[in-house]
Order: sequence, then C-alpha cells, then structure tokens
Amino acid sequence: MKGKWEKQTGEYQWGEDYRIGKIIAGSAQHVSGSRDEPPKFGAFYFLPGIKTPNDRFTSIEDAKARVERGVSTWFKWLESNELV
Repeated sequence: MKGKWEKQTGEYQWGEDYRIGKIIAGSAQHVSGSRDEPPKFGAFYFLPGIKTPNDRFTSIEDAKARVERGVSTWFKWLESNELV
C-alpha cells in the first residue's frame, strides 16, 4: 500500500506524517538532543502490533524510508495466511 508524506503543522512539530487514506500510519520527525549534536530523526509507527524502532537517523529521508518499510511489512502481515 502506497502512502503520502505530509508536513506536520503543529506548533512544536518538526517532521512529516505518513498517511494512508485518512489514517496516519507513522511519522518521521526530529528527536531532541543536545545543541552540539547534529540533528537526529526518528521513525515512529501508529499501527497496532508494530513497535517503534529505537534507531536514530542523520537525515529525515532515512527515517522516512524506515517508516515506509515498516508500514509495508505491516500490510504484508495482514495479507498473509499465517495470522489465521
């Protein structure tokens, strides 16, 4: 399933949401750290049964790729016969 990336518009949000239809399946966003550190980004999931990874990425593009892979895998789990 192919989703669409949208900029987050909240007051303290700095990232993008991964939307499939009306549902936000995940996001790639800035993760706070010390001022001396380079910016770090995290991948977050909002789907049942899938854990958010602890990985940190140096670019938002890498975090977005991680979200897309995880959401794709989640949909493959739904379609597999192993769940029955």
